Amino acid sequence: MESEADWDAANRQALEVIRWTLWGALARWATTENSPPSSYGRTVDAVARKGFYLGQLEDVARIQARIDVLKVRLSAGYSGT
Repeated sequence: MESEADWDAANRQALEVIRWTLWGALARWATTENSPPSSYGRTVDAVARKGFYLGQLEDVARIQARIDVLKVRLSAGYSGT
């Protein structure tokens, strides 16, 4: 059984992973969103934008799943005595 200090450390580590994952997603979104239009035309750009936005939704869903797991762990509390 893990000690309360280990439990706290695991929760802090999970929160840190969420923070860095979010930071990485935001950085990736900022660089991609501000890219200039391609020379292939508006239709290709529209398809690429759609893929970009679907990728953003996947990132948000992945981050939300990590947050949900952490919330469940925190709401259960430390089980040791």
